[in-house]
Amino acid sequence: MKTKTLLVVTLFLLMLANACKERYTAWEKDKTVNDIGFSRVRYGMIENDTVTIIGFLKQPTIINGYLCSPDWVHMEKDGKLLLFRLEEPSEINHVTFPRETWVRFHDGNLIVVFPRDTVIQGFFCRGGGGVKGVQTSFYENGSIREFYSNNTLIIDDVKCYSDPTNPIGLHDDGSLRYCTLAEPLEYDTGEIKKGTRIEIDEEGHIVAQQKE
Repeated sequence: MKTKTLLVVTLFLLMLANACKERYTAWEKDKTVNDIGFSRVRYGMIENDTVTIIGFLKQPTIINGYLCSPDWVHMEKDGKLLLFRLEEPSEINHVTFPRETWVRFHDGNLIVVFPRDTVIQGFFCRGGGGVKGVQTSFYENGSIREFYSNNTLIIDDVKCYSDPTNPIGLHDDGSLRYCTLAEPLEYDTGEIKKGTRIEIDEEGHIVAQQKE
């Protein structure tokens, strides 16, 4: 009986997830939506509700106060930007980003892909790769949240290793939040080995360790 009940619940949850899944309409060419000209555009739908607009801009266009490049943009149905590429240097959350930076707003976070490797707030941040390239994220106050560096760097006396698979995380005050150790670290509980991924709380205590 328990197995049957579990199966019914699982099927119900799968049906619910499928019903809530975003689906997309067919592409429409040479379309104007919210006074914005697109060479092609389609809509993300949940049931019969439009939730997102995805399109390729015909020309540089100001949307939500940002000059967007003639490239892909994602918007909510009310026109609020979710993803776009900057046509000119622009300030967002107290940070000035260079032209051609990809910008994404997601769950309250600001995520960008720099057009090339960029030094910002004193940190070397990897860039490049287009919209799906190496990402750097920021807090609402403009401080870096997570980034990928060129190799090793010292933050709060901790030597951190970074490559395209090992990000470095910071607290919103700029202190170290997590990284992969580039050399052994002496700590209260003993030596932590090189290659260990550590997490540090806001008081500066190591609260988690994971060997890579």
